[in-house]
Amino acid sequence: MLNKQKAFASSVGVVVSTVLLITAFGTQTSLLNYAAGTSSSNLAKLPSGIKQSYSLSDFPVEFIKADKHEKATLIVTEKDNNLIHFFYDNDNRIQLADEGVLVPQSYADEYGITEGDVVQLTFTAPELNNKTVEMKVSTISSQYSNPSFYCTPAYLERLGIAYSPSSLVIKADSSAQLSDVRHFFEQEQHVDTIADKNDLKKSAQYILKQNSFVFIMFMICAAILSFGAIYTISSINIYERKAVSLQRLKCWVIRNKK
Repeated sequence: MLNKQKAFASSVGVVVSTVLLITAFGTQTSLLNYAAGTSSSNLAKLPSGIKQSYSLSDFPVEFIKADKHEKATLIVTEKDNNLIHFFYDNDNRIQLADEGVLVPQSYADEYGITEGDVVQLTFTAPELNNKTVEMKVSTISSQYSNPSFYCTPAYLERLGIAYSPSSLVIKADSSAQLSDVRHFFEQEQHVDTIADKNDLKKSAQYILKQNSFVFIMFMICAAILSFGAIYTISSINIYERKAVSLQRLKCWVIRNKK
């Protein structure tokens, strides 16, 4: 084939344009799937109208891998907390285990972490005096927004760190009672922040709007690359046909002269 370099460049253009489209739509989908339950400060007495409630606490940590350090968050919650869902990359549900820590897929991909490995986390809160612990990786989960490490209170206490819940994840008996439950927490002085599904959806939509320009640019670049690749391939085919026709004509002329 003539113009092999042009043909190779065209093939690369098609592949890159396809990757850009997949990236754009994949990122958009991941942002739209962001959702969580209602959170509030931990209270001794809860109002009526709550169907389920689970405590949790988050610790600022530093993930250590060889000479690399990265700030992260360790969230500790009860093993049977079914208001926070974890999934494998094939969308199968995962449950927390008392034998280790759940690691986000993004960290696993970047640092080559697999199940059964041991990871190092340093607790950066002043009251924990930069304590460094080694945690066994029990499982790896896909997390699209704010990827964090997760473990149970039992596993945390096994490492010599006391569990002190600072938040609640709750589920109301019905949507009709949700406003009453929210009003109760809004009146509590100990409550710092309240967020429900609607708040989180608004946040996700805001992030999506902020990234709309990126999605559009991805698709425009993909369209330009695709058009360029198709045009180049068509030009190569036309050029080769003309070259072949010219060679045949030369042969015919030479034979006639003979």
